[in-house]
Amino acid sequence: MFALRTRSTPAQHTALLFRRYLATETRIPQTFIEKVVQRHSVGLPEGKVVRAGDYVMIKPQHVMTHVSHLHLLLPRFES
Repeated sequence: MFALRTRSTPAQHTALLFRRYLATETRIPQTFIEKVVQRHSVGLPEGKVVRAGDYVMIKPQHVMTHVSHLHLLLPRFES
């Protein structure tokens, strides 16, 4: 099967080049929040770098909540 090639606009071409740039092996530095989550993650595989959008589990030392939600959360922290 042959794929038909369509003409792309300059914006589409720029977007394609940007996606190719992101797919390379260049190392993009972590943000401050990514570094904090990386440090406090639980069960993270060795060598895994946390990025925005990743699902991770953390074990917080302190938890803050609003008083109006306290009755919903208190049973979870008492057990």
